[in-house]
Amino acid sequence: MNHFNVIVDQKEDLNILFAGDLCPMGQIEQASTPLRVKKNGVRITFLAFCENAFNIASADQPGCAPINQEEIIRSLQNEQQHADLIIISLHAGPEYFPLPTPRIKSLCRNLTNYGVSAIICHHSHIIASYEVYNSVPIFYGLGNFLFDISNFKSSELNYKGVMVKIGFNKKKALNYELKPFIFDKAKTSLVDLNKTENSEFIARMHQLCEVTENAHLLNMIWLLYSSEKYKYYYAPNLRRYRSSLFLSKETKNKKLWHFRKHESHVEVIEEALYQLVYGMPEIEPEARILYENLMISDVTFLTKIKRIVKFFV
Repeated sequence: MNHFNVIVDQKEDLNILFAGDLCPMGQIEQASTPLRVKKNGVRITFLAFCENAFNIASADQPGCAPINQEEIIRSLQNEQQHADLIIISLHAGPEYFPLPTPRIKSLCRNLTNYGVSAIICHHSHIIASYEVYNSVPIFYGLGNFLFDISNFKSSELNYKGVMVKIGFNKKKALNYELKPFIFDKAKTSLVDLNKTENSEFIARMHQLCEVTENAHLLNMIWLLYSSEKYKYYYAPNLRRYRSSLFLSKETKNKKLWHFRKHESHVEVIEEALYQLVYGMPEIEPEARILYENLMISDVTFLTKIKRIVKFFV
């Protein structure tokens, strides 16, 4: 399971450690209620929001607070009088995409104008890039912390994650430190990377962050990802959910609803369909090479067989 830990050090310096997801559950009012803590005289507010799925709270149903930019900004403005630091967690982003999508990058950067001190994103199930924008650290994906998955779907990506320790003063983030790890499923423990693995991690993160800063390259890689994801995942599944004889009507409706409401699914599908209607723009060779290098595939041989079966069932 995904999990979220927030550790506030008792030292003179204020350090906060993040790992995993933060999606507080409750009815809509409770789910939207800020978590306020005070350490070393510093008032800290934690806010958490989630993309639309079956777990979104309503007036009479428990769940998570939905991602709504206007509501998030309103929460930030309301918390200014209660907090010295405001930290936001967003459960958002396409799975296995190690970069921010145009929508998520725009949202996070915009929130830095409203008093947020740090932003932590989750849901990609893969370690993603990060940046410091307007002096606000934004982490677009920490991978998995504790994630148990069946062997049929298992990938080494499911067991990699990174902890982030951010140091603050009473006004803003001062520094940050990344601590990558691998979850040992057999021992149910976290294992440090060896020297070679750590060097590879640093090089990959450096490359991801460079792409994040380069709007043109980021867009090219996003177009390639959307096109491929739609071709090999969304198109066959949408067909299956509409016509399968082996799924109940309720199950098919729920699956289709999820694709229609979940912002990350919608973002990928709409981008891919736009390309199919109006044509894919010319992709530069550098972008294609980067895409192949950065997109660590989670597709095993068994997964490919499963996708073929899905297409015809």
